[in-house]
Amino acid sequence: MCPTVVNPRSLAPLGARLLVVTGDHGLGARRVQAVLPALLEATAVVLEDYAGLTWADLAADRGERIDTAMREFLQHRDPLPSAGLSEQQGETAGISFRVRGAGPPLVLLPLDLSPGQWEPLIPALSGRYCTITLGGPLFGSVASLVERGRSGYMAVVRGLLDALAIRPGETVLEVGCGSGVIMRELARRTAGANRLIGREAA
Repeated sequence: MCPTVVNPRSLAPLGARLLVVTGDHGLGARRVQAVLPALLEATAVVLEDYAGLTWADLAADRGERIDTAMREFLQHRDPLPSAGLSEQQGETAGISFRVRGAGPPLVLLPLDLSPGQWEPLIPALSGRYCTITLGGPLFGSVASLVERGRSGYMAVVRGLLDALAIRPGETVLEVGCGSGVIMRELARRTAGANRLIGREAA
């Protein structure tokens, strides 16, 4: 899986409104740090001894540091009025949402493939903001993985599964199952005749 490549020129106009949190080593961190010089007014927070992989549980691993960084960053921005929303959750147009806390609105998009997403930070954030967490298959890395299942990629996968000729009763293990695109194809093909196991990187 490749990280999303962003043109720094497209982010430059954000200037002082941009907070970048990244690890201090690993491919993803190097890519982020390579574009930081183009974001002259952005605030950068580098997490020491942290790779920040796509599937890392960032808010759980470094929640206190991220909370501090967000608090310091947001307190210097022009305050927004209170959102005045009650606690609720639901889905609209394929986008899930959950509203918690009171105060100025803080919209939180998915954290790549992080297992815990923003949840470890919600108690602290919702004490100061009306947090609105968004999710669903239309956002971020999950969206790209789901889209892969609609592309020519699945034609290759189906060809491989045809060649494997899985027999009833055999156990199938998929390592790195991501959004479950291949698992769903396996489930459709085997119709309950096989034990299917999906494991994501820890």
